[in-house]
Amino acid sequence: MKVATMNRTIIVLFNAILFFAFFLVTTPLFNSSDNVFCLYLLGGGFGQAPTELIYYNHLLHPVITVVIRKLFLLDPYVNWYSVILIFFQFIASSVIAVRLISRQPLKIAMLVYSLFFIVFQSYFLLSISFTNTSIILTIAAIFLLVPMSQKKMITFKESLCVIALLIFASLFRIHTIIPLIGMSLPFFILFQKIKTIIRTFFIIGIAAFFICLGNYIHQKIYTNSIPNWVQDEQYRQQLYSLFNDGYASHNVVANWQTEQGLLKYALIIDTNFIGTNKLIQIRSDLHAKRNNGSDNLDSSDSFKWFIINNRIFLGCFFFLLLFCKIDKQYITVVLISFLCLITGCFILFYFVKLPDYVFLSGLGLLCLLISLTSLMFPRHSLMYYAKFGVAFFFIFWGVIRIYKENKKNLDNNCSFKLAATEVKKYPKYLFLVTDYSFPLDYVSVFDIPKEYPLDNVVLGWHYSYSFSLEMLKKFNINSVQKLPYASNVLLWGKPVQELLDYYSKSTNINLEYSNPLPEFKYGEVRRFHLKEK
Repeated sequence: MKVATMNRTIIVLFNAILFFAFFLVTTPLFNSSDNVFCLYLLGGGFGQAPTELIYYNHLLHPVITVVIRKLFLLDPYVNWYSVILIFFQFIASSVIAVRLISRQPLKIAMLVYSLFFIVFQSYFLLSISFTNTSIILTIAAIFLLVPMSQKKMITFKESLCVIALLIFASLFRIHTIIPLIGMSLPFFILFQKIKTIIRTFFIIGIAAFFICLGNYIHQKIYTNSIPNWVQDEQYRQQLYSLFNDGYASHNVVANWQTEQGLLKYALIIDTNFIGTNKLIQIRSDLHAKRNNGSDNLDSSDSFKWFIINNRIFLGCFFFLLLFCKIDKQYITVVLISFLCLITGCFILFYFVKLPDYVFLSGLGLLCLLISLTSLMFPRHSLMYYAKFGVAFFFIFWGVIRIYKENKKNLDNNCSFKLAATEVKKYPKYLFLVTDYSFPLDYVSVFDIPKEYPLDNVVLGWHYSYSFSLEMLKKFNINSVQKLPYASNVLLWGKPVQELLDYYSKSTNINLEYSNPLPEFKYGEVRRFHLKEK
């Protein structure tokens, strides 16, 4: 018992060393404008007081955001949002490491965990986000829930831990839990005793109940605290359903070219011009076009790049599958689960949108589950040494990948700091971002909203419509239609023709863009000009 406790302590300390070393030598970014938006609301970076109300109904529960807001009020010169994300990722990964120790010898567990950390966990940390934090918490819960054998059932304490991990995962984001639970069903059902299956689904059911209850409370808080939040959220979900349609992003219906252009470039939306009924009609016309066989998406090219971008993760999965001695029944379960993952990814890719994290997180979970039940080859056998050799090869490959990604992160973070510093010099001007060129994604975990405020930048419809209108009113602009008449409005980004078309259709004024203003070095900045007849 003492040896087991000591081994658990050692591997948790080993995990802490890996985390410390990782953040010592890398500069992780959020690589997500949604995360930066939440960070700036929580930290008061948009010129308002820090708030726990971040508008989204399915992520960052007020239980989490209230704590972060209070921490920012206590000390605004620490990125508390990053601290919370890192803390929960560390807890989840420590659970994974301890679970490995329960099955494998210390040295083997440390090697397997190092492989997982360098190849998979580093991806979640280099682009840290509420999504990736929810994923790693869900992976830890499933890794703890899957029985190691038919003879050993999950304990009561482990059951409570699984429920807690799933609830915490839902506090960061709910949607990420569903695909991971779905692809894990073969592990819960196949070749298991009825008693084990019932207990497993009972645990998942309890977690699901508290997750639904938490989301209900979440929505009640927002409904009571944010004026018109329900209508605002319903409208934005309509926008997202169209924006996330993979077919819509590559195909345009002639009648809706202006509307689709406004959506594509995430421009602030005039709800009178693009109402709910119009959004429904656009989707209907797109589906009709799709049913007629018209599709501009090159699936073969997309599939090729999908394989290339995920080759290290696929390679790691097949390495563990081939080099680990696994029971034949368990191999069947692994392959069925892998098939579920591939099928789910294909459905998302073809009908909706395939986020990168779905396939990656699924492979990471499968790699852990393979290592959990694999048997050791005899010491000093050829396969024993080959297994170690290939494992170190993937670790080395992962380190090279971390180096390259971190180098890219440093360059991208520099572009954000330069752009944020530039708009800070012009506090009397409102900057409307007309495409994705403002490097909002590239805020690092070490950057502080107070040091890089964005209180004069309007980012687009991805964020609350009412929030964007509040930003306009700070500059004495009452609506989107009034933007061209305001002398204190500048346009950041490449010229978007659909924006000019919108004003032509909605206000009957013909506009054009000025040439890029020479005083801005780190972005294309223009003005609206009335077009000469």
